[in-house]
Amino acid sequence: MATPPPELQQIANPAPAYRMGAWLVGMGALHFVAPKPFDDIVPAELPGSQRFYTYASGVAEVTTGALLLSRRTRKLGALSAVALFLAVFPANVNMVRLWKDKPLAMRLGAIARLPLQIPMITSALKIYRNS
Repeated sequence: MATPPPELQQIANPAPAYRMGAWLVGMGALHFVAPKPFDDIVPAELPGSQRFYTYASGVAEVTTGALLLSRRTRKLGALSAVALFLAVFPANVNMVRLWKDKPLAMRLGAIARLPLQIPMITSALKIYRNS
């Protein structure tokens, strides 16, 4: 039996969606288990409490992850992931701003998060196209 072409193998392979979905569910759950670090990076300029934004982003991450885990809702989940990664970008920028006095390794980690949004977004778009 012949091996299907790579394009068809990608379509049939749900592993990227499962990995992203599980990662988002786990990170979203952390927003409720240990909210303080997430509160600390919410821009103070936003109206309302930082905890509200921490919980709201946690709900968004868990929901998006769950959508990615099901084949029936994967396309919607992938689009939700793109929107989510764009929406949390300001908090990542704020982390860089707030951590200017932290040790160099922490500052570099915060800075490294910014360009990592690009492969996360492109991975979500690839999941969308292959679903």
